[in-house]
Amino acid sequence: MRITQLEISGFRGIKHGVLSFPRHCVLLGPNDVGKTSIAEALALLAGRDRLTRPTCDWDFYGGAPDASSRFDIIATVTDFGDGKSQQPKDHPDWFAGERSATPVWWH
Repeated sequence: MRITQLEISGFRGIKHGVLSFPRHCVLLGPNDVGKTSIAEALALLAGRDRLTRPTCDWDFYGGAPDASSRFDIIATVTDFGDGKSQQPKDHPDWFAGERSATPVWWH
């Protein structure tokens, strides 16, 4: 399984952005351009317990959230491979429970 696309809105310093990941990917760039924000957005997708600290005001774009503030992190997951089923019901860790996921299959 791999993440091929990541869409982030309202998270940290990212107002809105879409990243497409090739099969192998490295994030490079100068300080303060969003590399850590991308990595921690991926950590949130993998499970909140993977974060090194709890979310706070600065995790919301602008750093001054109100009751209506939200951030969205949407990942496109592909290549379940290795002979495993490609059906969402067979991957409950990604497509059930607290996670709000909509399976859409790319060909």
